[in-house]
Amino acid sequence: VKFTDGGGITLRVFHTDSDPGTSNCSPDDGNLVFFEVEDTGIGIAEDEIERLFKYFEQTRSGLKTQTGTGLGLAISREYVRLMGGEMGVSSQVGVRTIFRFHLPVQRGRPKDKAIRPEAVNVVGLKSCGREYSLLVAEDESDSRYLLKQMLEKVGYTVREATNGAEALAAIQESRPHLVLMDGAMPVMDGLEATRRIKMSFHNIPVIMVTASALEEDRGKMLAAGADDVIRKPYREYDLLGSIQAQLGVEYVCCEDSAIVGGEISLLSPSVIPEALTALPADLIEEMREATINGYLDRLRYLLENVANYDGQLANGLRVLAERYEYDTLCHLFSREGK
Repeated sequence: VKFTDGGGITLRVFHTDSDPGTSNCSPDDGNLVFFEVEDTGIGIAEDEIERLFKYFEQTRSGLKTQTGTGLGLAISREYVRLMGGEMGVSSQVGVRTIFRFHLPVQRGRPKDKAIRPEAVNVVGLKSCGREYSLLVAEDESDSRYLLKQMLEKVGYTVREATNGAEALAAIQESRPHLVLMDGAMPVMDGLEATRRIKMSFHNIPVIMVTASALEEDRGKMLAAGADDVIRKPYREYDLLGSIQAQLGVEYVCCEDSAIVGGEISLLSPSVIPEALTALPADLIEEMREATINGYLDRLRYLLENVANYDGQLANGLRVLAERYEYDTLCHLFSREGK
């Protein structure tokens, strides 16, 4: 995405019983699944292709974006190789780049279907007459943003810090109910910050949110005083469950609902189009455009205006937006859906 300012990005997935370039894979052995990711970005010069998959190497295109470390493609190729496949690339400067890889798979059978635990859809905090404030200490702005959006959607008040030192200062000032602490941060890392928090504010729970998969690192975090350790990438309900265990809060969970004054109010799909008729046509059109373009922040802003007309409707639409049910929203905002 960061290399593509115009045009688009296409993902293709297809399968075959054998590799088009070989004859040593039969349907009895399994299948090959092929993946291609094509962009219309700035492309990669031919003399730099060999450097793409080397650790800590960046092409001129990568240096131009001023982001990344030169590890992403190297690690991605190793993952593909671990699964028995191979990754390749073709590119034309200023035209496109195509990354492709294949993976050997076997046909599944009904009895092989994995049974996954049901993910709980948390839509709010059960009203208890108090607000809960959380501090998110994370140096990566995207990670902070995702955490903040997820937690505020549920009903928590969120304050941010970009390193351990800022986190300590924020705790001195506002005394949050709980801290979500990244491990690796500049100025002061999460381990040292957690030690200091527990020395002065031992009653404030600290949950470490870390990219480290090493059990040894988990032990160090717990030894530093962390009350729990959540590994990235985390499931939303796992993180919210950890917070619930530390604070003793109760969540409102359901499928399609709106939260009004701390109470659940079921909003039938047949009611939403009827309620939309009371909104100005230009507001509905703006929400439709925001949905089509995937501008979630813009849609959230417009839903605040909807709340001035119908708070229950705004909350119902917000639930759909936060669950990325854009097809449903586009239908509701269309003339047929009104």
